[in-house]
Amino acid sequence: MRRAVLVLVVSGAMAVFAGIVVALLDVLPVPHSRTDYLVIGSLATLAALGMLFIGWIAWRAGRGELFWRRRRK
Repeated sequence: MRRAVLVLVVSGAMAVFAGIVVALLDVLPVPHSRTDYLVIGSLATLAALGMLFIGWIAWRAGRGELFWRRRRK
């Protein structure tokens, strides 16, 4: 189960990255410059890292140990 969650979160981040890149390539004007590609890559990386962070927080919150781990008795 633990590996499935990891694969799901990573594949979700990759899908978000690809989706943002495709959407921004359509939105920006056609003669793309090097700066346009830099901005597109930066925003897509920001969104993918945000997806990873949200997935990690959701996974930790689902286990009941969001900010600390429970001690073993």
